[in-house]
Amino acid sequence: ALFIAIPFVCSAFVKPFANFHRCNKLRLTLSFRRTISRFRVSSNIAAVNVEGEFSMNDGHQGKRVRSKIRLDNGNEASIISRTVALTQDWHVTVYELERPASINEHYWEAKSLDFAANILDPFGLVTWPGSVIAAQELQPYTHQIQNSTVLILGAGPGVEALSVAMLGAKRVIATDIHPTTLQLLDYGAKQAGLDERIQTRVFDLFSEVDLPKCDIVIVADVMYDAYLGKQVGHRMKEVLRWATPPKILITDSQRFAGTDFLPDLNEACQSSHKWEARNLGSFTGSGVMVNEDQTYNVTARLLRIGWDKQ
Repeated sequence: ALFIAIPFVCSAFVKPFANFHRCNKLRLTLSFRRTISRFRVSSNIAAVNVEGEFSMNDGHQGKRVRSKIRLDNGNEASIISRTVALTQDWHVTVYELERPASINEHYWEAKSLDFAANILDPFGLVTWPGSVIAAQELQPYTHQIQNSTVLILGAGPGVEALSVAMLGAKRVIATDIHPTTLQLLDYGAKQAGLDERIQTRVFDLFSEVDLPKCDIVIVADVMYDAYLGKQVGHRMKEVLRWATPPKILITDSQRFAGTDFLPDLNEACQSSHKWEARNLGSFTGSGVMVNEDQTYNVTARLLRIGWDKQ
């Protein structure tokens, strides 16, 4: 009798709980739909108005510029300049979302409800160390970059795009999945006087669209989960099958589990490429989890394919 009773007892508890769970998820979804519009991705940002300069005690940047952008839903968002030292005599200035942690909670809630594509991605609106390492690695290859077409996947605020344009690239195709990220890059390129050579383009790595033809492909700090890692590897197979394969530079400062696509790439292409280690040392960037800059040491992995030896 006890064994017979247990299913009925479990059912009495499970069914109401399941109904509660469904209702609660529906309530969260409806509530989230009402709040998501405040942070919705903009496909057409109005002109940016510079408010002025102000000092930041971050030890190396001096004055930073805060600006305002107006999203297509009428809301404003604050952006702030970040000057990144690549060498002692070379630096680039990009524009990031100010206080990205303020949208972090909303982003993860959107992701859990499959709305992430419709909301600002805080991780794509700030500078990551892999982009700095990529730019530093490119400088010795200036003669191979000059007059070339460079494709950047997951360009973010644009450290790599600005860098290769400064090094003499004829055309830079900077892609990202979020249009707002690319609007920040466009603004930074215009401020640097490089906007005529940098073309931004919304592009989804998982789409069926072929990658545009180019001489160089750069992928910096894009592999944030196993799916992205695998897809980056898939896209590298794609370009390595071109009649004239491009040079490839990939950096990965986060090294998340399951993102190492290289064994599969080597097997498919019958190659023996290897990751190299790169130590950036102290890196200062926007905190995505907290609304202040974070400084930390970075050791990244780096992959170079097709570059002529110096």
